[in-house]
Amino acid sequence: MVFRFFKKKEITKPVRKKSFSSYMGADVFSSGLTATSNHLLAKEAYQGNSVAFRCISVIADECVNVPLSVYRKKVIDGDYEYEKDISHPLNKLLLNPVAGTSGRTFLNDMFSHKVIYGNVYVANLFSGGTVAGEPIGWKVLRPDRMIINNARGFVTDYQYTVSDGASITYPVNPLSGESAIFHYKEFNPLDDYYGQSPLLSAMSQVDILNQSSVFNLSLLKNGAKLDIALKLEDFADDETRDNIYSQFVARSTGVDNASRPLLLENGLEIQELGIKPKDMEFQSSVDNASRQIALALGVPVVMIGLKDAQSTYNNMEEARLSFYQTTIKGHISGLFGDMDSGAEGEFNIYLSSFYGDDICIKPDWEKVDALAPVRIKRYERANLMIGVATLDERRDVINLGELGKDERQELLGASQEVPVPPLKAIKASESDVFNEIVDEQAKPFSKQVESELVSVSVASASLYADGKDIEKAIKSSSKNMLKIISSNYKKIIDDHAKRVFFSAEKADALQYSRKDIFDRFSVLIIDFIAQNAADAVVNIMGTTREAINRQILLGDSEGLTRDEISKNIVETTSGSISRNRANVIARTESASAANYAQKEASIAATGVNRVKWLTVNDSRTRDSHRATNGQIVSGNKKFTVGGHKAEYPADPSLPAKDRINCRCTTRIVFDEA
Repeated sequence: MVFRFFKKKEITKPVRKKSFSSYMGADVFSSGLTATSNHLLAKEAYQGNSVAFRCISVIADECVNVPLSVYRKKVIDGDYEYEKDISHPLNKLLLNPVAGTSGRTFLNDMFSHKVIYGNVYVANLFSGGTVAGEPIGWKVLRPDRMIINNARGFVTDYQYTVSDGASITYPVNPLSGESAIFHYKEFNPLDDYYGQSPLLSAMSQVDILNQSSVFNLSLLKNGAKLDIALKLEDFADDETRDNIYSQFVARSTGVDNASRPLLLENGLEIQELGIKPKDMEFQSSVDNASRQIALALGVPVVMIGLKDAQSTYNNMEEARLSFYQTTIKGHISGLFGDMDSGAEGEFNIYLSSFYGDDICIKPDWEKVDALAPVRIKRYERANLMIGVATLDERRDVINLGELGKDERQELLGASQEVPVPPLKAIKASESDVFNEIVDEQAKPFSKQVESELVSVSVASASLYADGKDIEKAIKSSSKNMLKIISSNYKKIIDDHAKRVFFSAEKADALQYSRKDIFDRFSVLIIDFIAQNAADAVVNIMGTTREAINRQILLGDSEGLTRDEISKNIVETTSGSISRNRANVIARTESASAANYAQKEASIAATGVNRVKWLTVNDSRTRDSHRATNGQIVSGNKKFTVGGHKAEYPADPSLPAKDRINCRCTTRIVFDEA
């Protein structure tokens, strides 16, 4: 290719595209969204920006997935109660708002417009064409085509322009505000009539991403070359230089000229400029812009496929939970309100003029899988309220109504059928019966512990093979083990306490009402878990850590590779080894919790605080435990076991030699001196 330097040619300067923010700048913040800016907002942010599009789509899709139902609202004792009304005509509108539009499409349009524009307009269709009676259909209108006319601070009408250029005017009653148009608007501190789009706070970031895409496309068309300098050895006048430049641009840039050879004359040189540090920061600015857009719209970046080094979420489940609690609940509550808080949504307030104040549309959060962790915590909180709140108050915490008489009898009566021998009748065989129960309770406990021990073994081995710290696996497993131990503690204590209470009742030894006993004892369950569960986990994980580190040190001394050491970790800390260890842990912790329940429940039920230690006398019995058999303590005094003090058998304060696999138990002494 030869450059003809001295041939005159018209120079065409590139036309720069105006940025999104230049359109959306001062006018937006001073006078609210106009039809022009609304149109540009959708075009540049939703249609032209992949990050904004994905965020908006995720929000709208998740909002649509939350089930909505029609409820009849009642006020009982100053509180709102909601009862589903499946026969109300609103149910039909939710399924099919207008011919050719499904309920999902209708809701998707509403929430998409809410996020893109900060405004939602719904036209209510009436059989007579006037605002009278109940609506027979709903249609979502485009906010970029809507103009709100006002006079003296009050809305006079909504003017909507349809596709053919004609306009429809929807009047507004100046006194009642009644109109065929429902308008929801986000808060806008600078406009009285139009809501502010959530995207406005991120419009600069939208520009960065859009302009970066234009830059990358231009770079691709330029053969992936960055900055190039043309160097002339001899002096040339302005016309010659412009001519050279225009020919170079025309014949060396663009896809058609990629890899095309150049023939340079008269001392013309081409020099490619290196990438400057600022150029290298280009990608980080693009990533930051993506995060800022997601932040403005309330979407965790991990949910739209972006990596976030500053993420505070441990996994997708946590991110999704936070997304629902902060973003999805906010969008849905703004339109339909929330039953928990009693606050009413804007759409329900609008519909009340047609259907009355007692009819409303509400989300059913109990059916949303993403909020399952919240429901679990509510159930746990209800359990912790035992002893300080009634059954109905605890059911209210988990959004269940009061029990009817028959339901209450069925629920509470079932627990009375526990087959338990009378308290005073059990003498010599008491330890055997107790241990049979503990052995059965330890079986599922053991399987859960074994599963977690294997998991931490495999996870630690994998981390070590990758050259990472095993503490991450230990920490994660500790949380899981705490849940396993706490839940089994509670179940075991609860089961043994019920046996003692009903046994005492049959023996006519109860000193308090059954409700008072259960409520008082529930506090003791919480105390036991709080005092012992964490310590048990520390001991278990400490031993696990030592076993893993032992294999690492041994492998290093023998010159083994990381993969070989990783394999040894799994082989020596799982399999039959972890199974045997899990059996010991589960049996010991089960006996500890059961003995605690046996002693404390007996005292709580009978009011008698004299307790006798019972030992299983066979060849497996430890000498220290055989010597303790028959000891009676009263008040706050403790048993003496092998020189150590204990409140009950398998007490966590005992040393391992007097605690592990202990089969002793206790019983209340009524008439012995």
